[in-house]
Amino acid sequence: PASALKDKDFALARTSFLSADGRVARIQIIGKTDPLSVDGVARYAVTRDAAALGIRGTTLSGADLLATGAGGLGADLQNYLNHDTRFVVGLVLLIVLLILILPLRSLVAPLYLLASVILSCAAALGLTTLFWQHLMGQYIEFNVPVIAFVILVAVGADYNILLMSRMREHGLTLTRRDVADAVTATGPVITSAGVIFASAFVALIGSSVHGLAQTGFAVATGLLLDTFIVRTLLVPSCAALLENHNWWPTRPPVISTNDSAQAR
Repeated sequence: PASALKDKDFALARTSFLSADGRVARIQIIGKTDPLSVDGVARYAVTRDAAALGIRGTTLSGADLLATGAGGLGADLQNYLNHDTRFVVGLVLLIVLLILILPLRSLVAPLYLLASVILSCAAALGLTTLFWQHLMGQYIEFNVPVIAFVILVAVGADYNILLMSRMREHGLTLTRRDVADAVTATGPVITSAGVIFASAFVALIGSSVHGLAQTGFAVATGLLLDTFIVRTLLVPSCAALLENHNWWPTRPPVISTNDSAQAR
């Protein structure tokens, strides 16, 4: 009979959404957005906050409120990624800064060299977001910024050391002519390396896997920016403006009058 069927359905529903002791209840919410998308993760947070607000001031105000599902999985992954990103970015920047300080024996030059690499990477990620997200309609995969950042910072620091080491060959004195000579001497090597490395990542743009295509675009764009703008214009300009101050706190030796007379 229909009444028996209804009782059976009710009992099944009761065991699915209510615990045997009646102290735990489950509410299933189905939305129109993909729970693993950006909108789905945002809807998960809104739903969780709304449920917490709904039991405030009621007899359930002291109850534990837990949320799960695909949206919760996406939110947890996002939280883990945010934490790991801060850790990885901070550690990479610290290590690269120390690596720049050791061969250059300076504090000023490594600081603006590291800043130039960060600006180059930020510009590359901005162009990647503009192209893939705003023009192609694809969300940026969660691991693309971190991978692109690590690669671009490492390669950019390598090019920086090559250029600045050439300038350091002149000792503790650095003139604008020395800067120009260093750029001329290292330009073909850095340009060739940058173009070859970038072309390897350009091949990834045609991949059907969104994460690989976006990573290839970001790294290739960053390498080209680093090769033709940062290493050609930005870093030499800073070095030319600072001249001997690039090597602070190391200072060029002061030649006394007696030493000058003896040298003559």
